[in-house]
Amino acid sequence: MRRTALVVESHHDLRSAIVAALTREHIECDAVLNGEAARLRLREHEYQYVLVDDDEATAATTLLKDLAAQPDAPQIVVLTEFDRQDDTPFLRKPFDSKELLARVKR
Repeated sequence: MRRTALVVESHHDLRSAIVAALTREHIECDAVLNGEAARLRLREHEYQYVLVDDDEATAATTLLKDLAAQPDAPQIVVLTEFDRQDDTPFLRKPFDSKELLARVKR
């Protein structure tokens, strides 16, 4: 089964590291810098996973609301420096690749 992920991360080094970790696990990745670019990709492609950085550069709040409204929404993992109070699964920074892979393999 083909596995796909969209990585929405504004920091180049972290974005590259996430893509590398997922690619090693045979997950095909697209990566974008912000929520607007993510929306465009989501219109063109279906993803099983969306990993989104929870910062203003990615416009994560709006993107997450858009995704939650979809009946067949992909699995979402928020990458954040803070604990979240909602039900969205999150991964607190800094994290290692084992933690990341555990989140997307659920």
